[in-house]
Parts: sequence; C-alpha cells; structure tokens
Amino acid sequence: DENDDKDDQSTDSFLRARMPQGESWLVVDFYAIEGANAAFEVTAALRDGTQELEPNDAVGQAFPLGGPGQGTGTVGAPTADPTDPQALVPDYDVYSVNVTAGQFISFSATAATADLDPYLIVGRLVDGFFGPQFVALGANNDSDGKNARLDILFPATGTYYVAVTDYRNAQEGVTAVGGATFGYTLKSEAATLAPTAIAVGTAVSGVVNPGGTRPFYK
Repeated sequence: DENDDKDDQSTDSFLRARMPQGESWLVVDFYAIEGANAAFEVTAALRDGTQELEPNDAVGQAFPLGGPGQGTGTVGAPTADPTDPQALVPDYDVYSVNVTAGQFISFSATAATADLDPYLIVGRLVDGFFGPQFVALGANNDSDGKNARLDILFPATGTYYVAVTDYRNAQEGVTAVGGATFGYTLKSEAATLAPTAIAVGTAVSGVVNPGGTRPFYK
C-alpha cells in the first residue's frame, strides 16, 4: 500500500495495515521536496486489531472488519468545516468487509452509553459517470431499542463498506454530535437464510423487521 497525504489538511503520510508473519519493509520517498535534503520521522505503532483507527471517515480509509468479526469504536466529536467556519463535520467510522455472493450477514451497532444513537449504513462502490460512487444497500437506526441492526444478503462477491455514526449526524439541519462518550461495538455475524415453503394460492402473513430482516419464501 502507499499514501501521500493522510487528509486534506495535512501533507503528512499515514498508512495502516495488517502485517503478515515475517519481515516487512517500509520505503519512504517524497512527492515534492524543497532543498537538497528534507528530514522526516517515522512512527510505527501496534494496534489492537478490533479497535478502530482514525482517520477512517471515508471508503479509502476504511478499517477492516471480518465477516464474521467484531470491533469497537467511537463516533468522535464533530470538526470544523474548512469551507464553512460556521458548520461542523460529523464523524463517520467506515469499515470494510470482504464477502462472497450469496453470503447473508447480520451487522449490529450497540451503544456503549445512552449518549449514542447508533446509525448503520451498508453499501458498496459502483462505477458511475464521474467515477466510483457509494451506493447503499441498506440503513438502520433503531432496530433494538436505540441500537441498530442490518441483515444483508450480498448480491455479488467483493468489498463492501459499513459506516457507523449517530443518527442525528445523518439528519439535515441538526447539529452534529459525538465525543468520548459516543462509543459502540460493531459486530458482523453469519445469518441463516431459511425460506418458508408456500403453496400457490395460499395466503401467508409475516412481519418485516426494521433492521432489514425480511421474510423469504420459496
């Protein structure tokens, strides 16, 4: 992997990776340089593989989440909008998950405190006229009290993305929220798809769960 600028506000570089066993190499180069030489400092830190690592606010910074897997994170405090000093930018924590076609996975975001109202979005990148675009497969706010859950039957093999934030951050005209007390646990678990057999001409009844679980019939 490689990186030039870790975000729009910095020319510092930032990389994160799950390292394989054995020896690995890190190569430092420059994108642009002033003068004959330029000093730099490299810091390597070992992180808990289940704890999110900021920045992870965009698809390109997504933190790996296994399927099944579990991680913990915090919806951070909103930051100032560089294009509008009067506005605040909410924190979205983005995770990546690799799946195969036909996998049925349940995602849940459980708040660590009453301050957070978890909001889940699951989607993928698709090619658009102006380049790759994020297309949501589903979103959920309150599936279990204030906690969120989404059950997704994935249509194709590939990398998908799970975003976690506070529900208020997804609403227009609402002041963004977040901070140290907005922690959560994110889980992805294999779900069972068991269609119910019905006969032609037979009426059936059921319940559509707001978390995305839909009755399947055959």
